[in-house]
Amino acid sequence: MKKNIYKAFFGTGVLAAGLVAWHFAPSSKMTYQPKDGEKTAESFEGAAEYLNSLRANQITGIVDPEIVNGVKQQVIAFESKFGKAKFPFSWRFAGPDNVGGRTRALLVDRNNSSILFAGGVNGGIFKSTNKGASWYAVDDQMIDMAISSICQTPNGTIYVGTGEAFTTGFSGEESGSPGFSGGGIYKSTDGGTTFAKIASTSGYSYVNKVFSHPTKNIVFAATSNGLRASDESDDTKWNVVLSGVVTDIVLDKNGNALAVSGPKVYRSTDPTTNGSYTAVTGLPLSGISRMVVAHAPSDPNYAYVVVTGIISINGPRGVINVGSGLKGVYQSKDNGQNFEQIIGQGSTFFDPWTHLSLGFSQGSYDLCLAVHPFDREHIYMGGVDFAEWTPNKGPYVVGNTNDHKANPFGIHADKHLIVFDTVSKPAIMYITSDGGISRTTTSTFDRYTTLYNGYSATQYYGIAAGRNGLIIGGSQDNNTVVINGRGNTPQSAIEVLGGDGFQCEVSMINPDVVFGESQNTGMARSFNAGGNMSPIWDERIKEECVDVRSDGTVVQASNIFNSPMALWERLSDSASKLYIGMNDAVWMALNASTAPSPIWYKVAALSFPPANFEIVPDGGSLFLSGRTSNTLYRIDGFNREVEWDTAIIGATDISDSLELVSIFGTGLPSGRSVTDIEVDQSNPNRVIVTLGNYGNTAFVYVTENAMDASPVWRNITGGLPGFPVYDAEISVDNNNVIILGTEYGIYYTQNGNATNPTWTFNKDSMPRVAVFQIRQVEEKVFKNGSRTGAMLYAGTHGRGIWKSSSALTKVNSISREATLSLLAYPNPATDAVTVKMALRSNDALTIEVMSMTGQIMMSKKMNATGTQAVIDLDVSSLRSGNYIISVKGSNHTAATKFIKQ
Repeated sequence: MKKNIYKAFFGTGVLAAGLVAWHFAPSSKMTYQPKDGEKTAESFEGAAEYLNSLRANQITGIVDPEIVNGVKQQVIAFESKFGKAKFPFSWRFAGPDNVGGRTRALLVDRNNSSILFAGGVNGGIFKSTNKGASWYAVDDQMIDMAISSICQTPNGTIYVGTGEAFTTGFSGEESGSPGFSGGGIYKSTDGGTTFAKIASTSGYSYVNKVFSHPTKNIVFAATSNGLRASDESDDTKWNVVLSGVVTDIVLDKNGNALAVSGPKVYRSTDPTTNGSYTAVTGLPLSGISRMVVAHAPSDPNYAYVVVTGIISINGPRGVINVGSGLKGVYQSKDNGQNFEQIIGQGSTFFDPWTHLSLGFSQGSYDLCLAVHPFDREHIYMGGVDFAEWTPNKGPYVVGNTNDHKANPFGIHADKHLIVFDTVSKPAIMYITSDGGISRTTTSTFDRYTTLYNGYSATQYYGIAAGRNGLIIGGSQDNNTVVINGRGNTPQSAIEVLGGDGFQCEVSMINPDVVFGESQNTGMARSFNAGGNMSPIWDERIKEECVDVRSDGTVVQASNIFNSPMALWERLSDSASKLYIGMNDAVWMALNASTAPSPIWYKVAALSFPPANFEIVPDGGSLFLSGRTSNTLYRIDGFNREVEWDTAIIGATDISDSLELVSIFGTGLPSGRSVTDIEVDQSNPNRVIVTLGNYGNTAFVYVTENAMDASPVWRNITGGLPGFPVYDAEISVDNNNVIILGTEYGIYYTQNGNATNPTWTFNKDSMPRVAVFQIRQVEEKVFKNGSRTGAMLYAGTHGRGIWKSSSALTKVNSISREATLSLLAYPNPATDAVTVKMALRSNDALTIEVMSMTGQIMMSKKMNATGTQAVIDLDVSSLRSGNYIISVKGSNHTAATKFIKQ
């Protein structure tokens, strides 16, 4: 996770004039697929395994909910010590406000159908007062932000279940799920203005569903430790009425219940009584991964079950065996006493839960079912796709997964819940998915629109930003997007790369150059701020890590879910190096920020897949690690006399000038998950490593001799709670300040150089959710030899991207390369350009005009005296296009961009 600060050198006037207009292909998605026979990381399994590697205990391999609940109490106690401490960071939402996130919970208020409540799986509770046209967060500081289900009793009380067990498809299991656990059931008695935890439910780590009795003020909670029913007169009392891992519960309008526990469906006509549940007949009993149940609102005698599990399908790749494909859909006409199959096992013709071309299924992850509110024999089913069934038509997939606003047939992939509003006219069907919330726009429920506005539940893995304020971020199942401040709102995003999104970079040489990733190292670059993203692999790296099928499909050989990527640049000569991680190697592209077709070189062979990168300020060394602390290394020699020549260095050869050095050293615990490496920009010997894995007490380590052969590490976790720490930033303005992105928001210290730093919770508007990455970016104008400081950006895994300008204080520059603003006019220019730059002292200057690929088009020298240098350039011989003007001297360095017409 490379987070080197970007150093600005543009004045705001020149920046505004010099930016290129946005141009996007109508649909420029690129889908990278795994090789035949490999398990794809595009499925939910990739995310599950990745989260597990960060959060699960390194010995047991699980995220123990008891340990997590204990840590939550530590967090509450720790944070209570700091009141409203806000120094030095105050955060505001940066976006996106038009991209959603994974949602399993939705409620239509029974007293006002315009009011909706929804919950992100790690984003907290949202409310809408206009049928989803816009949303706002109810409480950003809940200790349990993983929302799984919402219901409302007849008296209007709202109940919220927490904990997402289905993130891995572990069928609601408590033990073993890497999903963000909850801490019980919350309720609101004031119409959803405030929510408070029911203390007696605090031990319910995974509440898979809450469901209200139709006529009584009783709530049923399907939990990982049984089905529980609240006492009608006292909702602090909850009785177990059915044992086992209960994953679903529904009641018909007469109060009869169907519940799923383990591999069976149970029925009860007295659902609040333990022992009243009996298993129904007519359903499969083996090879089951997950089941869901539904009653027909118009006729309680009609009930349905969808069953997913182990099946074989003969598809385009031949016979494939999947673990959670469609085993069948079953109907009951006697109120759930007996069931008969109405849809058979999944096939090439129908299976909304199986990717036939990729050879995997995910019915244990995304599975939902509902019956038409006015037609007892018309059902809706959701998985990867959306489907319907009637006796006349049989089963059929409807719509598609392209959920762009302009497409009336699109619903985001991976559906989780279907809810009807029958009060509104016409009635409305809501569908929740990995993309947020969709609703129908017709009385026939066959046209859809997305409800993104303000529903900021996006889960980011990686982010980056430019000195012009552009933000790019890669998220779970919601693509890589760019926020440029020019949309319908300043927080609006534009999709630039499809699939899951991961690490990103923005060039400081030219902020129109951006890099992004999809799963399996699907890296791409854009020269126009996100438009026309395309891969930049050359034939050398393709030999080892990229295949192209006969049909033109690009197949990534890397199976790293979240590949490390890092960009190093030098303003003085526009040099750049882009590092990318493959299965067992590190590769580097020369001049990736400028060259149309960069050349790739293999720079390290590894025995493990790399997970984290960080570059020292002068670019001479690259720190890297695999997922565990034992795999912490440094590659030295990038500033030696390396002859980067393809004739000398073969496609898979490594330059003799490079050296791979283990820096595991002494003091670091063995086998822990490394989540980040951070280098002090003023001292490359000072390096911080952050660690994950619940069940430990130490998560932040520092060394003061990182460039030695065997660094010595020391623990600086201090009194922090025992949560995973995902990222560390050493402030470029003051290296005594360290900022941490943790499982529960932002923490910081102002005495980071101390033996035992004092940590503070950054209690501000930032939601209390996991922060996976923080970046520092200088984006303001330099004045009188000083700079404005760093803007901080935080990528959360559940509440979008946030930024803080609190650190933008005028301090002395730490770099002689980025100290002055440069003004070029007119811009665009036809024949001549005048360049003005303030002078600190007399200096001998070299002025160069470079193409965007780094080629020097013209050069001149001058001796500048006084307080300002004025330089006239004849550019009439240049072709039309974008160019960089660079001015360098002993005491001055600046650059800007201009457009030749």
